[in-house]
Amino acid sequence: SIPWDHLSLTFQHAIEISHRLGVDYIWIDSLCIIQDDISDWARGAATMCDVYTNSYLTIAATNSDSGEGGCYSVTGTRSGHDHSFSTTPDRLYTVHARKPLPHFNDFHKLEDETA
Repeated sequence: SIPWDHLSLTFQHAIEISHRLGVDYIWIDSLCIIQDDISDWARGAATMCDVYTNSYLTIAATNSDSGEGGCYSVTGTRSGHDHSFSTTPDRLYTVHARKPLPHFNDFHKLEDETA
């Protein structure tokens, strides 16, 4: 068990988003794969494509410069839809959702070429 205040803001946001969407379990690759263990990272990286392919929901904090920046952005959105929710009565958040872009299919191409 990891104390809440020891989690990065990004992890806290991802857990809050999952909870608000009714998702009971969350897989965070950098928590589930030992980052400084080469053999564990190799095992985890080898199955990461399957994990993401079979996921119900993928959350990517793409506007954050690091894993500490959180999932929420104050910048405008490019395409897709915004969904607003609150975690407490005085906090309103907006999550931007969009359809996958065609280049995301490259992961499957790489997997086929290395097999």
